[in-house]
Amino acid sequence: HDVEILPNGNIMLLVWESHTRDEAIAAGRQTSRLTENALWSERVIEVRRTGPTSGEVVWSWSSWDHMVQDVDPSKANYGVVADSPNRIDINAGGTRTDWLHANSVRYDANRAEVLISIHNLNEIWIISRKTGDSVYRYGSPANYKSGTPQDQVLFGQHDARWLDEDGTTVMIFNNGAGRIGAYGSSVDEIVLPLDTDGTYKREPKKAFAPARPTVVY
Repeated sequence: HDVEILPNGNIMLLVWESHTRDEAIAAGRQTSRLTENALWSERVIEVRRTGPTSGEVVWSWSSWDHMVQDVDPSKANYGVVADSPNRIDINAGGTRTDWLHANSVRYDANRAEVLISIHNLNEIWIISRKTGDSVYRYGSPANYKSGTPQDQVLFGQHDARWLDEDGTTVMIFNNGAGRIGAYGSSVDEIVLPLDTDGTYKREPKKAFAPARPTVVY
């Protein structure tokens, strides 16, 4: 859905991965949330060009490796969703096969972090390229049980990108589909809650800051 040319000339891009109904159930997906015969996850890959039409994957990250669920202790990925903001609740969001739908990817070489927009969860995620952990998320804290639907601030967003080299500010095109209060699109700018050690500040069981954008056009 999107590509990013990296400083080293490699290309980072988004791809879908398909999992069978049985694989999804084994991973903790509720059967009531499987309305079709497959479930798609998202993978980010970095490709090094080896020829005019060839390349090799030199790094990848899969959302399927970072799931959590709190409905069935006999299934994989069981845990406390509110204590696991670095993982994706496999039962969050809608019931369609394409339940995540990543639609933009950007890379911050200085911080070695990947920023992706997850359209169908109304969230953006920042992933550490070094550890593979999701270190920050913003848009709909109910997805990790640290807020309510009234706390949602992104609505079908696209094109999240860093605005500065030090990775402190992100701009997002917020489509506004289903926006609470007033339907309409906006360009939102947020300042990331970076701590002095470079990590993202978050109070336990609470949503990542900010609660609202600093600039809305």
